[in-house]
Amino acid sequence: MLRKAKEKKKTVLQEMFNGKGNFIQQHIITQDEMSGVGRLFADCSLDVGGVVGSHVHHGDSEVCYFISGKGRVTDDAEIIEVGPGDVNYCPDGHLHKIENIGEEPLRYLAVIFYTK
Repeated sequence: MLRKAKEKKKTVLQEMFNGKGNFIQQHIITQDEMSGVGRLFADCSLDVGGVVGSHVHHGDSEVCYFISGKGRVTDDAEIIEVGPGDVNYCPDGHLHKIENIGEEPLRYLAVIFYTK
């Protein structure tokens, strides 16, 4: 299977997890195509000033690989600035929050896979 860039499903979510601004997901593969091992593999973009609010993962874990922009991640109780090449891994039962603190959209690849 080959999916051209223009064929990717796009989802625009507002104020994700009581956050702020638009959170755009361009799905690299769909949940159905993940063969039951996960629910998201997407190229994500967070507007300038945008926030994906604090949330805890239950029954799954998330990996965020930052591509461009400048962000701040709350990883449980630790707050860390992130940029291109950085990775946030949020295991099952843990909390994270992602903020765009830069002057351009914050882009990252997100993979959410089931742990149970």
